[in-house]
Amino acid sequence: MLKKIVVILSLTISLLCLAEPAINAATPEVNDNQLFRNEVVQYLRQVAAHAALGAVEPTGAALDARWSRAYQTIDWTVHITAYRKGAEIGRGDAHGPGLADALRSAVEISLLDAAAAIASNDDLEQLRFKVSFDYFPARTFSIIEYQGQGLELLGNRVAVRRINADMIKQQVNDSQRYLLDVMHPQLHGFYKIYNAGDNRHESHLRTIYSSSSLYSLLKLYQLNRDPELEKNFRPIADFILARQIKAGENAGGFYYSIDPKTQKPSCLIVVGTASKSIFTLLELDRFYKNAPQYLQAARKAGDWLLTMVKADGRVSPTASCAQGAWRYEQKQSMLYSGQVLAALSRLTATTGDRRYLEGAGRIARRFIAEIERQGLLLGDDYRPPNSISSSWALMSLIDYAKVNSESEYRQLIAQLGAMLITRQINNPDDA
Repeated sequence: MLKKIVVILSLTISLLCLAEPAINAATPEVNDNQLFRNEVVQYLRQVAAHAALGAVEPTGAALDARWSRAYQTIDWTVHITAYRKGAEIGRGDAHGPGLADALRSAVEISLLDAAAAIASNDDLEQLRFKVSFDYFPARTFSIIEYQGQGLELLGNRVAVRRINADMIKQQVNDSQRYLLDVMHPQLHGFYKIYNAGDNRHESHLRTIYSSSSLYSLLKLYQLNRDPELEKNFRPIADFILARQIKAGENAGGFYYSIDPKTQKPSCLIVVGTASKSIFTLLELDRFYKNAPQYLQAARKAGDWLLTMVKADGRVSPTASCAQGAWRYEQKQSMLYSGQVLAALSRLTATTGDRRYLEGAGRIARRFIAEIERQGLLLGDDYRPPNSISSSWALMSLIDYAKVNSESEYRQLIAQLGAMLITRQINNPDDA
């Protein structure tokens, strides 16, 4: 078996003026990032062939002519580390105003101690190059050589800048398999976190992630009618229903999590857990025509949510108990308020119950007041103004607009959507 040598090349560009790097500074050709990646890795291979096997000496004139035509002074600082089977076998450092010279010097230095391992073209084929360079202002661009091309690299993953239906289907299938694999085999609940490296789950099963996972599986079933999915619906639903509080001042809410070993619940109730569980319970009610328990549980959860909505539209996000008494958090969360607004709106659409509409209206009017006060980018007591909070306001107002046709809510939806689009990353150089 041929020995594999992985050469990691780290290329750092320090611009002496505050301006864009050379790869973005000259002609339309310079903006072709794939061309840049390909030409760099091809040159590296030529340098390696010359250094190790005495092949034809490469010239970097064309490389510099294309990529060093900036009007700024540039210093290309190159760091190369060579590895074989994960073990370091050599390093090379070089810098200078010419891209080709810096690359060549660093490659040659890094291969000095590895020259004996490269005795033939077959050995040379086992070389791989990773190229990384940083440039003002704190941006990183990395390349990995693969089948003669330079592929964009982010950390240790290749950025794939193409997509088709088959790739989407494969990702959906992989995600479905993952969800089923991480479900607790006996209790049919879901953890929030699975550490793949250690093959270890966190300590508690969480109601909200169980509800969200079941919601996703129900939607997947509409796509593929996979019987493997359907056989898990009722067991997961039973896990969720078992977490709902049956009596007391917080009846209808859901315990946030349980310890799967003792099945003891945490003494925490969160409005987001109830809201997302309502989303799932309403889906179950549509799926099972003769199973009234799901709508009944959704209504009980909605009744509890109404107790958490104040007259001015503020929402108490959590209730927690200590020493036999309940404590209600008063800090405000746009995310949680949005989830409650969406849940109450969906309950209104399903049941026609005006109580849920009135509670939803209080939150919606509060959103209008917050937007008038803050602007479209919303923050709260937990977060500074951010896209997530505004996104939840937008999504929940879409649900509310389905049960309240007043035009101001549709106008807000359009304004929030337009603002969020302006915050979307659309720089083709930024994956």
